[in-house]
Amino acid sequence: MLDAVGGGSTSSRVQLPCSGPFISSEEISEFSTSGTGSWEEYVIRRWTTGRMGSIPGAVGSSAEVREEYALARRMVCLDASLMRESSVGQVLDYLQQERRRVGEGRASFRGSTADVLRDFHEVFEPALLLAIKKAFGLRTDIAAMNENRPIPAVAAFRGNFFDAAIKMWAALPLWKKPSMSAALRELVATEDPAGLQVILGMLKESVLHCKGAQVEIWSRLLLRVAPRALSSSESSVRESGTSSTSACANDPRQARRFLWLETLAFVDSWKEKAFATVFVEPTKMYYAAVEDPELKDNVDVHGASVYLAVLLSTLGIRCPRLPFLLDTPVSSVSFLDALHGDQVKALWHPDNFGKSYEAVPDCREPQARGRVTNHWSNFIFSGRQPWQIANSAVDPATDPERCKKLKPYLDQFAWYFSEEFLVPRLTQHLLERDDTCAALQVVLNELYGYSSSVLFDADAGDPERDVRFWLWDVESFPAVLRKERAVQLLRCAGLLRRNCDDFDRTIIYEPQIPAG
Repeated sequence: MLDAVGGGSTSSRVQLPCSGPFISSEEISEFSTSGTGSWEEYVIRRWTTGRMGSIPGAVGSSAEVREEYALARRMVCLDASLMRESSVGQVLDYLQQERRRVGEGRASFRGSTADVLRDFHEVFEPALLLAIKKAFGLRTDIAAMNENRPIPAVAAFRGNFFDAAIKMWAALPLWKKPSMSAALRELVATEDPAGLQVILGMLKESVLHCKGAQVEIWSRLLLRVAPRALSSSESSVRESGTSSTSACANDPRQARRFLWLETLAFVDSWKEKAFATVFVEPTKMYYAAVEDPELKDNVDVHGASVYLAVLLSTLGIRCPRLPFLLDTPVSSVSFLDALHGDQVKALWHPDNFGKSYEAVPDCREPQARGRVTNHWSNFIFSGRQPWQIANSAVDPATDPERCKKLKPYLDQFAWYFSEEFLVPRLTQHLLERDDTCAALQVVLNELYGYSSSVLFDADAGDPERDVRFWLWDVESFPAVLRKERAVQLLRCAGLLRRNCDDFDRTIIYEPQIPAG
């Protein structure tokens, strides 16, 4: 059953009434292999679509939110669209649109043998040959097929680039092949020779690793396409031949769209830092403490897929890194059961956000109270694949005690997206750039009915009409951000949720870490 759903696709038959994020056995049995999209895509859509914002003060509906996860969902202040979307999701949409445009409306990829062969011969192989020729200044396809030089620091060994790339493409799950082909075609146009050498080195080096690592490399390729995909979306808010500042002037709708795109890029980086701080680095600390370097080396690939899947199912949060939901869930462990609590608190301190544990003095020599049972793969819930573990986390039949064990992990992750922690940093990020500052000014003008000038001239009137002085109290020393105003403006811009007022912000959040 596990392998059967792994290569399938969504179908018009899969129209079961769904209540909450839990995927029942009936849904699995009804899943068809005759439609479009993979099982992984279906699961991600189930966990991210229509989940967020329907309960007052929470991110999700009451039927969906287990009591153990409710605090985490309330703490997240960002709009649901920013939490359930990522730049990789934008890239995949962009690549599908480009595939239809370049292919002159060709039919969707449905996973048939003919589809796979057509994708290889019409897209992947030509793009790969062009990439090798551009990277190394070669003239013929024969020379490209035989190129095997080493790439320092990426793949410092001799090996055939053409053969290695084909092996990786062949090893990818069926439904990831066309996106890799389309991504490579995009990268040929956007990358310079040095960049293409790095990409080809990554493809060559992939043959030394397992399927999970190859999927991770596929995800990294998509991230390199992200700037082009996002700029394509951004072009929709710009007037032809004008700058983004001019395009947003006098048009609050375009200003909001522009701010959303810029915030998405910021939030992607924020998610990566939060994910590393809460899940990846403590897991590495645990394996370092129990002296298991092999499992520690697999955390970034295999362990990460488990944690990313759990964030998707419980909170509907999609990180830039796509989890391999059909992976083997090794190097994931309930580290709070064993790590020294003071060290975890030190790593989770706001000053250490985004840092590796080795960069935090109190964590450089990790200590554990003992080994977690079956610690090679034991993160609270049972399952043979990451999606099954994540599905167990939202199963109504799951023992509440297990969900309570997950609570401190989710609460800490969500706190990094709270108004207290995120809003001052996001506001400052948007004010630092002229184009995003101008877009904020447009939103402020609409909010208070000010004149439609892009940036207010402080010498010509009330300086508080300038969004920078409206947000910052410059009479204080040092200057103080007026956070309530920032929250009001970012909500008006569509970047923050509007229904999170019932969260008691007078309580200082403290991570609930077992003593030890």
